[in-house]
Amino acid sequence: MRKNKRITKNILSFCLLGTAVMILSMLVLIAPAVSTTVETTATAKLTHEFLLPPGQTLLNTSGTSKSVTTNPCDDGFIDFEEGTDGAVIYSTIYGVKFTTTGGQDWLYADVRTGNYNGPYPDGQYTNNGYFCAWLGPDQDSGRIDFTEGTATYLSLLTSTSSGVTIDAYDSSDNLIANSGWAEDNLDTGEMTRLIVSAPDIAYVIIHDTGDLWIIDDICTDAGGVRGVNLEVSTDKTVYYPNEMININAEVTDQYGSCLPHLTKDNFKIFIDGAEVNSGDITFEELSCSNYNLKINAPSTPDEYSIEVVVDTTPGTESASLSLSVAIIDSDNDGLPDYVEDKNHNGLYDKPGETDLNNADTDGDGINDNVDLYPWITENRKALVVGITEYKYPLFGIYEPEKLSPYWQNEMVRYLKSLGFTVTDHIDPAKKERYNEAVSSTRGQAY
Repeated sequence: MRKNKRITKNILSFCLLGTAVMILSMLVLIAPAVSTTVETTATAKLTHEFLLPPGQTLLNTSGTSKSVTTNPCDDGFIDFEEGTDGAVIYSTIYGVKFTTTGGQDWLYADVRTGNYNGPYPDGQYTNNGYFCAWLGPDQDSGRIDFTEGTATYLSLLTSTSSGVTIDAYDSSDNLIANSGWAEDNLDTGEMTRLIVSAPDIAYVIIHDTGDLWIIDDICTDAGGVRGVNLEVSTDKTVYYPNEMININAEVTDQYGSCLPHLTKDNFKIFIDGAEVNSGDITFEELSCSNYNLKINAPSTPDEYSIEVVVDTTPGTESASLSLSVAIIDSDNDGLPDYVEDKNHNGLYDKPGETDLNNADTDGDGINDNVDLYPWITENRKALVVGITEYKYPLFGIYEPEKLSPYWQNEMVRYLKSLGFTVTDHIDPAKKERYNEAVSSTRGQAY
């Protein structure tokens, strides 16, 4: 009898379980369909993948992470900022060769595109700047060879969900060092700095499983991996509107040595973020490390930021400086300095210029701003009505004779050099006055 009760109880439990399953199935069938479109961040946080699913993008594409870790570097530095999204990195950076152990290439990733799960806090992954490097979907191991000489260390930053490590090998493929593992650091805004060091590192392999990590900001002392140093300066800090700005750019590697030959195409100049047209830049190579770049100052008086960017084989670097564009009147005569000093050499060049440091250039008591001939004193202004010479004939009588064309031209040139205006015709309306002048002065100019 007890056995029958137990069987009855089991049958009842099975029936109740079956009924519950049927009810749950019916609820699923009658429930409204749930959209498969979810917020990108939610999807990314479920998968922890760097590449977002097709058709999904982040709304924020600024590409700037907050509170990221830095990788201080005094040797060769690779920040990937010269890349193009989706392009391979293989052999594009001098001194290193990026390949994966599976024969696939490393890729540049530009997080501004919105196609990636970053930057933090809009996504989970963190990077410095706009670009980072990754292995693409389904790649788990990446190799970096040093093509111009061995290294004693390599450091990098990584953002990872699955963890990542660096193995260092010598030229005989012997494992000689390991960096240890970086743990999950997603959603922190921080990157983990890994360092591997040993004598004569020929290549490193960075690995884990899947594409759940990215790297940025490599630093190494490997031969040929040369950082770029750029220093810029100008001949002064205040310029006239449209005045020529002389920018001196000194470009070296991190050891202070010259880089391969550079041309104007290696440089870009930005004024307050706006790029200067290449055709408006005058370029001159002064030495293997010094270059002169000339541009016109803006026409509007204001404070400006000038940024120079140099793109070289070892890498890209930028440097900025500030300057002012102002209308200056050093002698307060109402004429701006750039009007008085027409060739902008800071000197008083005769004729055609006035002294920017003297309100009365010719000292005749008349301000340069209202003086019709500010570089000629009043007592030297004269009307030239004729150029003659006087011969002494045999009978002792002075007779006027017109100068030869050569001497006329020489006299005109000399008078013009003194600031006189010379005319070769007579205004009919003033002919009588000219005749009187000729009669009284006998053709002399004074």
